Amino acid sequence: MYAAGLIKDRKYHFRTYKNCVSGYEAVDWLLHCHHCRCRSSAVQAMRMLQECEFLHHVCDDHQFKDEMLFYRFRKDDKSFEEFKDLNTFYKALKLYKMMTSQKFGILKNFQLNVLNGQIYHQSFSGAAFVDWIIRQKEALSKSEAINIGRLLLESDLIRHVTDDHHFRSDSSLLYQFTLDYEKRRKLSDILRVDRGNRLSMDSSISSVDSQDSQYIPGRKSPNSYQQREAKLTFAKRT
Repeated sequence: MYAAGLIKDRKYHFRTYKNCVSGYEAVDWLLHCHHCRCRSSAVQAMRMLQECEFLHHVCDDHQFKDEMLFYRFRKDDKSFEEFKDLNTFYKALKLYKMMTSQKFGILKNFQLNVLNGQIYHQSFSGAAFVDWIIRQKEALSKSEAINIGRLLLESDLIRHVTDDHHFRSDSSLLYQFTLDYEKRRKLSDILRVDRGNRLSMDSSISSVDSQDSQYIPGRKSPNSYQQREAKLTFAKRT
């Protein structure tokens, strides 16, 4: 939506509402980018995002509607910081971008057991993560860095490569992000409207080729693979 110029300052009754999109234009965009097949399913998808606190009406007066009402994503007014799950998710997204950058990156491919040939791609050790996050001033102490690692693991945003250990500052323990943050996703592959007209999560994830078509829904408790996939689709490109 940003690339399409839909997120912008808008005026109503001589008052300016910053960084918002109209419900009508949001639905048009979802259909244009093939995220949803009809206007009613697009409205339901946006209402799920609203229920999960990814966006809200600019005055918090309306449920999402296919009308000229204004809505704002919480990442644009920083109100997501009030919600623990969202705050943790955006923290993980920020760390991932830094950890994969050429300048600061620490993600590597590891082969722990030469005999079985198992390679763990895009991984990092617990000790390397703790040292790195302190160097980047994302944590002020070792204990704070460990707590961040534990929070990310408990939120299913990172995992031990064999799911055998909690997060520890240990050079022999490897961890990975649970999502491919670079993959393009299509909202309609994650959200399905069943015959009862209710939204449900669907496990089939497909790539999308359009440049401006990544979009994320999520739920309040990001404990399932589908929910984490949905959050990522929304957060990367709106």
